[in-house]
Amino acid sequence: MKRFENKVALVTGGRSGIGGATAKRLRDEGATVITAQRGTDSDFPSISVDFADPIATSTVVDQVVAKHGQLDVLINNAGIMQEAYAEDMTLDDWMRTINVNLTAPFLLIKSALSHLRKTKWQFQQRRPICGRRRTKSRLFCLLWSGHMAGSQHRFDHGRLGRIGSDG
Repeated sequence: MKRFENKVALVTGGRSGIGGATAKRLRDEGATVITAQRGTDSDFPSISVDFADPIATSTVVDQVVAKHGQLDVLINNAGIMQEAYAEDMTLDDWMRTINVNLTAPFLLIKSALSHLRKTKWQFQQRRPICGRRRTKSRLFCLLWSGHMAGSQHRFDHGRLGRIGSDG
């Protein structure tokens, strides 16, 4: 029996990159994988959602559970990086970044926790790539790092526990 057989996994930003690789690995391990991002996914059943919209984000977990009857794994991988210096960034750009990178994962976790607790499975919070190269968005990276320093958690078998900074 494969490790994720009979499990349902939701991977945000699962169409490409790290999210795509994560989705494929979960599928290879036996999971039914659903991805969620702007647009559709040709490799997996998907939910098209703009994570900058908190109302639309709040419905994603319910859509997965309505169709598959359960949610066992949540991978919060979707994120954006606005390439602008603080003085050049508009408030709308800032709010979009905050909504996609912070508010959406919070809302997804909040929606998913009751389902994850029922099946005793987990969520994983990914962080944006910050500090690996010089970026115009260092202000966001600093704020993200400060926010996540005390809140990177993995829900595992009914308990919430702190994990390392790379998730």
